[in-house]
Amino acid sequence: MLINREQLVHQKSAQGFFRRSCPLDEQPDPAAQLNNLRRYQRGELLRIGACDLLDMYDLPAVTGQLSNLADGMARACLSYASTCSNIDPAGFVVLAMGKLGGSELNYSSDIDLLFLCANNGVDYLRLGQQFIDALAT
Repeated sequence: MLINREQLVHQKSAQGFFRRSCPLDEQPDPAAQLNNLRRYQRGELLRIGACDLLDMYDLPAVTGQLSNLADGMARACLSYASTCSNIDPAGFVVLAMGKLGGSELNYSSDIDLLFLCANNGVDYLRLGQQFIDALAT
């Protein structure tokens, strides 16, 4: 990845990070699924950091790529949480606040998320908890 300049500098959207993060269905073990997500995230952080260090990305590109990566990983974790909890995420919304919401994440930023649901929040509590656990892991 770091050898091919074209792959190195290619900027990805949040959806692109989500699609490439690894098909969760291919790995039946939940711990292995999270390990695959973690490995993918670290590889992408290395790619973004290398572009930053080698001055291939300007500041808006770096913060945009870090934000897109966090967004894509959050989507993957929500999909994982939905599968683990057997709760359909339809009607469950995750809003990005702060630096993630403004696409201004830096390397040490945390992500501030707000959960909203269409109906009774108790129904989505387990999904939210599983989602937070996946993000933390």
